Amino acid sequence: MWVRMLKFPVNLKDIEIQVTVNSFGSQANFKLTIHGTGEVELEPYGYSFIIEDQTMLPDAESIRNLISESMEIGFFDMQAEYSRASELYITPEGTLAQGFGDILDGTQINISIEIGSEKHSIYAHWGYPKRLGDFLEKIFYVSGVSEWFNLEEE
Repeated sequence: MWVRMLKFPVNLKDIEIQVTVNSFGSQANFKLTIHGTGEVELEPYGYSFIIEDQTMLPDAESIRNLISESMEIGFFDMQAEYSRASELYITPEGTLAQGFGDILDGTQINISIEIGSEKHSIYAHWGYPKRLGDFLEKIFYVSGVSEWFNLEEE
């Protein structure tokens, strides 16, 4: 359940979902922008095999569903950064403990959603909630990007 109150109605032109994907050693790096009006822009980001910008047009209902799902998963109340690995280990004393370590490689994803005057951004590198990963997969599917890249979870 989300806590932050969004003010409606919102003009479709004032809605934007933006995702950048940066993978070390991969050519599948891109910047994806989905506008509430239905326009989707795909641009190269860093080292990428996308040579020129692409524009796609999913239906407006799909965009509305993405915004609805962002509210259902509590996107606007999630942490702004997920970049530390959590691991469980057994101590010499025979207890179960939890530790955290910084992750320096792997896919880095920045996602921001703007709905009217409200905007929230998340840096999703490691240890982010499954519901956010599932939401990202849906964004890639709806925008048509999943057809361009093999975006399976690592």
